[in-house]
Amino acid sequence: MAQTQSDWISKYRVPLENEESLKAIDREGLGCLESNPWTILKMATIWSYAHHIYLPIIKKRYRHAIYVDLFSGPGLTIDKTTGKRFIGTASLMASISSTRGGFSKCVFVELSRDFAGDLEERLKSLQIAGLLTCGDWSVIQGDCNGVIDEVLERLTESHSHMLLFVDPFGFNFRFSTLKKIIDAGPAFDMFMNLQVGPIARSTGRDASGDFSEGALRAFFPDERWKVCTEAVDIRECLKDRYIDCLYEHGGARIQTVKPIRIRGSGDYYYYLLFTTRKTASGWIQGIDRIKKMVESYDCSSVQHYLHGGATLEDF
Repeated sequence: MAQTQSDWISKYRVPLENEESLKAIDREGLGCLESNPWTILKMATIWSYAHHIYLPIIKKRYRHAIYVDLFSGPGLTIDKTTGKRFIGTASLMASISSTRGGFSKCVFVELSRDFAGDLEERLKSLQIAGLLTCGDWSVIQGDCNGVIDEVLERLTESHSHMLLFVDPFGFNFRFSTLKKIIDAGPAFDMFMNLQVGPIARSTGRDASGDFSEGALRAFFPDERWKVCTEAVDIRECLKDRYIDCLYEHGGARIQTVKPIRIRGSGDYYYYLLFTTRKTASGWIQGIDRIKKMVESYDCSSVQHYLHGGATLEDF
């Protein structure tokens, strides 16, 4: 029987709203990150992949399964429209429990000193409550571009594989940082939030007149973004050129790229890029199923289900 939109989002709200975990991390005085309704699709995608596909397979084939989050946040998210609290991605992945358990190691990087401290306190609370499944964890406060060498120094285990999450608010992630991971880190699968809207605005093509050539030069490994300034659909052009860069510079580490389009309000959208070194495997089929479901939602349908709607007929 085919899974409906309601079935899918209801299924993944369960881990995101786990009462026991929320009780441990929703502490007075700690900060939280405000999010839009469609953020739940991103978190559900990563949890679904890690829980049902990545950990059961990787922990059977590798001695160490490592999770690295370069833009971690404080570990708790609040939806702007409903006030609902969701377990943040960092807390979620540190407490995930698949059929083969959780990650062997988790490394979290957060620019904000306050948020880094809040996340550390939440992870300690999960540990005290017996809910933390990550065997060894650490929080590094700083700009991931500046502390990437420190991150890599913590990934020295042999026979290891990494799930990498890159979730910047805009495009403050340098390609040189990713290249260091490709060259010096373990084999990895990656989810990366590609904010095509802010990148497009930075070319100066829209009414804002913004132009951030320096940032674009850092985000891309070369100047191929320039061809998009004359494109009919600049956002799609930038996405395609960035994927080209991943294939060209990823070597054996990036052999497949799957763009998952997550739609927000109006014409806003971004891509959650999934990469892996595999070209044909069961987990790529799993990503295709997740992609198909996530791309069936828009902002209105997500809000509908978050407000308690059971079917599209309830609209």
